[in-house]
Amino acid sequence: MLDFRRVLFAVALFVASTVAAAGQTIPAASTNDNRAPAGTLANGVLSLHLEMRPAIWYPEEDGKAHLIVSAFAEEGHIPQIPGPMIRVPGGTEIAATIRNLLDHTIYVHGLAPRLDANAKPAAAQLDPTNTSDGANTLEIPTGTVREVRFKSGAPGSYYYWASNDRQSLLMRNGPDSVLSGAFLVDPPGARSNDRVFVINTWVPVGGNAFNTLPTINGKSWPYTESFTLQVGESVEWRWINASDSDHAMHLHGFYFHVNGVGDQDHFLAYSGSEQQTVVTQELLPGGTFTMNWVPERPGHWLMHCHMTFHMMQPESLPGYSGSSGYTSQNAGMGGLVLIGRKLIAMAEDFPEDKYDFKAAPTARTFAERLIHAAAANYYFTNLALGQKPPADEDPPRTQFKNKAALVAYVKKSFAEGAAAIKAKGDKGILESVVDPFAQDNPSQAGKDQIRLIDLAHSINEHSGEVYGQLSVYYRVAGFIPPESRPKK
Repeated sequence: MLDFRRVLFAVALFVASTVAAAGQTIPAASTNDNRAPAGTLANGVLSLHLEMRPAIWYPEEDGKAHLIVSAFAEEGHIPQIPGPMIRVPGGTEIAATIRNLLDHTIYVHGLAPRLDANAKPAAAQLDPTNTSDGANTLEIPTGTVREVRFKSGAPGSYYYWASNDRQSLLMRNGPDSVLSGAFLVDPPGARSNDRVFVINTWVPVGGNAFNTLPTINGKSWPYTESFTLQVGESVEWRWINASDSDHAMHLHGFYFHVNGVGDQDHFLAYSGSEQQTVVTQELLPGGTFTMNWVPERPGHWLMHCHMTFHMMQPESLPGYSGSSGYTSQNAGMGGLVLIGRKLIAMAEDFPEDKYDFKAAPTARTFAERLIHAAAANYYFTNLALGQKPPADEDPPRTQFKNKAALVAYVKKSFAEGAAAIKAKGDKGILESVVDPFAQDNPSQAGKDQIRLIDLAHSINEHSGEVYGQLSVYYRVAGFIPPESRPKK
């Protein structure tokens, strides 16, 4: 079996607690795993009664750190994050009411007619202060109800969302920033056994893209859903990005097929020859895509956003004090996924009597490649701490008397790099420093500038290259790399 115990998804939970605030009782939202459709479907018409109201939201462990946010709910039911899933066969008519129980006017998008045919997603919106669906946006003052009736449109993966103004998703922040839900249209008579994942990002008022709380189906890592799948099983997933940021959705260990892409109002289903085979799919703000894949071998695997700041524990989010179980060595999600974990595993696993093995006569030894990867980290760490870059590219092999000394050096280099990233914070990581690699061009040495964030990405890519090289060393030496072994 393929155990997805570490996949970045959310688990469905019912939280029955409430909080009294400002004279009203605020219910706790349940996390929505998008398995059960909302409303009542009869005679080709979906009757749906939604409301928007304040809710207590636990992005991590239930009963611990929480936020008061705006959430969708079906009337008579507790709020859900993400909002109740609308799922209907193509050609269905939706008859919906939306009641605003919030203390401010709300603007609802995505509850309107869609095209009846396959349609390419709209181009990226250039003006973030406005939306392309202005004519169909529902303005609902506090305490009032709006009614809408429309046809579902072409099969595809869509969504609905709301905010306190008419600006785009890119500008949504504060309590309304997770006010979103999935809207799926299936081909008539067909319904696949798929799973649906809605990405939301809680953005503090006045926040920025580097200091947010990304979630999938209402939960943040590591409080997200896990899966146990069978080798050879066909898996179908739908991804909906209702956040203000793009995401590089990456599947570890396998390729997957992209079957279609869309946005709030359009969906383009690919024919068999048009389907893309990838390991990473870019998901723009407001974008959607569907995918399928087959787990071909046992193991523990991840599906996650590969953007570094979406893998790191957020710092100092106003009004929210999240999990404190993060250190400079694990750095939240980033510490698990970043390539340092894999290199450390190799350093600890490879036989000590093979540390000076070469995959080819002119190549570096296994130990020298580990030293090279670890030493490169200090080109970032030193500059982030205001120090000079290393004088020599790599420490000599003779500096490390045994395997234990070299393993300790590798661990230390990645831990100090992670600590430097966290110490710089959101603003500091965007500072520019002298590019330590501009010396490759003598005319530019000491002149070219590079942002610390870009330097960190470069060093991380370099570590990935070394990891790939050492994987070859493993195979040539007759061993299986740790990440490729079946997990017990």
